[in-house]
Amino acid sequence: MPTSDMFHGGREDGDPETGFLDAAGLDEILDGELSRAARHELPLALVMLEISTDKEKLSGDVVSRIAKDVAVTIEGRIRAEDHAARLGPLRFAVLAVETGDSETIAGDLAAHVRHTVTRSPGYGKDLTVSVGAIDCQFDELTRHELLREAERSLAASILSGAGVAFPAPPNEARPTEAPAASPRSDQRV
Repeated sequence: MPTSDMFHGGREDGDPETGFLDAAGLDEILDGELSRAARHELPLALVMLEISTDKEKLSGDVVSRIAKDVAVTIEGRIRAEDHAARLGPLRFAVLAVETGDSETIAGDLAAHVRHTVTRSPGYGKDLTVSVGAIDCQFDELTRHELLREAERSLAASILSGAGVAFPAPPNEARPTEAPAASPRSDQRV
C-alpha cells in the first residue's frame, strides 16, 4: 500500500486500501486544480485506467491485491504534484497538473500497470488494462466535462479492445468509431 499522504493529503475519506483519493476527493481536487489552471493559464491532463477480465469474475481478495499492486505502480510513476484516485474496484484516475501530455502519461501508466498485473502470480493472463485520457487547457472544460471526456475516452478504449484510446480535442469533431490503435499503443493484455 502506498505509504505517502501525497495522494489524498491525509483525508479521512480517501480509499483505505490504496491511500488514493476516492471519487469525492477527486472531484474536490479537480475543482481546485481547474481553478488554479485557469488563474495561471496552465494545462492539465486526466488519465483513467481500468483493469478487467473477460473470462471469469475475480474474487474480492484478488481485486484487493490487484488494486494495491496497481496503486504502488501508479505511485511510482507519477510526480509528487499529481493526484491519484481509485474510482471503482479496479478503476483509477490520475490528474497530472501543469502538463498537457496525457497520451504520454497514459501510455506510460498503462505499460507499467500491464507489466504489474501480468507478472504478478495468481492474477491470470486474461486481464486487460484499458486507458483513456484527456488534456485540458486551463479554462477549456468544467470538472463535469473533463470527467465526461475522460470517461468517453476510457469507454472507447474498452469497446475497441485495443486497451488505449485518446479523444479528439474537445473543440474538434469526434469520429463515430474509436480509432484503431497502432501496435505501439496497443495496451491489451
